[in-house]
Amino acid sequence: MVEARPVDTGQAASELMEAMRSRAVLDPPSQRHPGFSAEDGYAIAREIQNERIAAGWHVAGWKLGFTNREVWRDLDLDQPFWAPIYEETISEELTVSLDGYVGPRIEPEIMLGFRSDVSRDSSLAEIGAALGWASLGFELVHCHYPEWNMAPADAIADAGLHGLLLVGDRLEAPPDADQRLAETAVELLRGEEVVARGKGSNALGGPLEAVAWFLTLPGVEGIRVDEIVTTGSLTPAFPVARGESWFVRPTDPVAVRERRVSFS
Repeated sequence: MVEARPVDTGQAASELMEAMRSRAVLDPPSQRHPGFSAEDGYAIAREIQNERIAAGWHVAGWKLGFTNREVWRDLDLDQPFWAPIYEETISEELTVSLDGYVGPRIEPEIMLGFRSDVSRDSSLAEIGAALGWASLGFELVHCHYPEWNMAPADAIADAGLHGLLLVGDRLEAPPDADQRLAETAVELLRGEEVVARGKGSNALGGPLEAVAWFLTLPGVEGIRVDEIVTTGSLTPAFPVARGESWFVRPTDPVAVRERRVSFS
């Protein structure tokens, strides 16, 4: 049995940052460090976040990942993860270049913005009262490990796999947003082909429930009025390629509206 040793998180973060700069892949930390844990992954992610902030990036909110409980058994998970998103990784463009992304995949997600700050001890009702808008869009995720072969802790370390947040129309949240967003069903299309269906409740029971989970985590101080939270994929993630167009359409256009994107 190989003895687990402390992970040099600074070195691991440097290796991942270099892979990001060079659009390369490397063996995941869990394969090189026996006992590599989620805590190790978050420590590496913080190193990457600090380096990005030092380079002039600005944290603009938070992404939640693996919020669909249906995938937990396959991935040996018992909870989702979270990671920062940045002003530099948010877009409302309809055509997006895939330059710079490694093994990109697309995920339809419900994104939330708040009209007032949300504290750690906020109840679900208080979260709903603070909600300002909701949007249906996409997260473009990518992975710096070969063939997306990784453990959950590796995904955390790789900046939460976050590439680009493609925000759709921001609609004012209705009074019954908690129930309405949870019940919203969507279809994901590649071109004219429906490739998957999902619903808001796939994200830990609903997008607001996902936010409530996020607020319970150690180190989370709350959500500021100017921050976005994207609450996790409503369907499996699908590989994308140049020349493709993708479309997500909801069954409830009062809560959120359709979103399209093409890749070049």
